[in-house]
Amino acid sequence: VYVQLHNRGVQAAANVTVKILYTDASAGLPDLPADFWTAFPGDAGDTSHWHPIGASQTISLLSPTTPRVLEWDWTPPLSAAEHSCLLVVMDCPADPIPATHKGFVLGTLVPAEKRVGLKNLHVVSPPPGSFSWTPFWFWGNSKQRHTIKLPPASALGWRIGFVFPKGQEVERDGFKATKLTGPLLEALKQRLGDHLGEYDTRSLYEVANPAKGGALSGVTLPKGSLQTMLLLVPSSGATAGVVSIFQETAQGIVGGSKFVLRPAQSTS
Repeated sequence: VYVQLHNRGVQAAANVTVKILYTDASAGLPDLPADFWTAFPGDAGDTSHWHPIGASQTISLLSPTTPRVLEWDWTPPLSAAEHSCLLVVMDCPADPIPATHKGFVLGTLVPAEKRVGLKNLHVVSPPPGSFSWTPFWFWGNSKQRHTIKLPPASALGWRIGFVFPKGQEVERDGFKATKLTGPLLEALKQRLGDHLGEYDTRSLYEVANPAKGGALSGVTLPKGSLQTMLLLVPSSGATAGVVSIFQETAQGIVGGSKFVLRPAQSTS
């Protein structure tokens, strides 16, 4: 993993500390552990959601005219999700992160703090006609209603949809609801195994027209999180492009994730 750092000041910065962590990719992300800032740049006591990648590194002197690139050797564990989100936090004595910015909710921390960076990107390249099922998480306040929003996509000719756990009621705008049958259901069964019964396979919420986008509102997050199953299926004429998924509440955007869709070339 490579991280490029820039000093936007006019003087060199001494003893710049950089820490990198990862979690399963999702839209809204899990909060940082309660002791994250008191343990920084060491590891928090709870690493069940945010896992450190190696040890923090220190740049003895970061020039304002020349960026630096740091490298971490990282082999994702077998238990890691198919896609991961990377979080980078940097700090230095001459220009420290203000105490008022040291929050734990990523949806407010990242936009407010220039010393914190987040990368949430998925590259998906299934062959035409194949079914790509992947777990996709949403995190946030369990007392609020959430909206899953897909803005107009540049990737055309794709089927994009969600399957929710049982008991979830949503309102549709630009989505159609269909029952899972045949190869789609069989592929989901192979992906979930014994957990298939936890999901409502009667309702696949599919974007009616990806070029126009859509939204699913009224989503609840029991215990502050929700695992959906995301379907991505390229047609024979599917084009490469980007699909974004945002999670919102009445207060604004909670988080988001970007998918770069590239249909694999058929070898036949």
